[in-house]
Amino acid sequence: TELTGTVTSTSEFEFTIDSGSEQMTIDTAALDYNPLDDKGYQQIDEGDLVTVTGEMEADLIENMELMADSVIILDDSQESSGS
Repeated sequence: TELTGTVTSTSEFEFTIDSGSEQMTIDTAALDYNPLDDKGYQQIDEGDLVTVTGEMEADLIENMELMADSVIILDDSQESSGS
C-alpha cells in the first residue's frame, strides 16, 4: 500500500497523515531507523508532505494503521521557514 499526505501529529514511533479523504496512522517501529527522533538524516515533523509504503494492519482497538516499510519526505515544512 502507498499513501501520500500531510503529517498532522507525531509521537514516539507513530505519526498521522491526512490524505484529504482520510486520516491514517503510520507505525514506524519496523523501520531500521526512527524518522521521528531528532537523530539521523530523515526527521519527520508536523506539516511535512510524505509518501509512505507498507502493509495495512488492524491495531488493538480495531483501527487500521500502516506498518511503514519506507517513508519519503516530498515537502519538508522545516526547509521553507528561513532563519
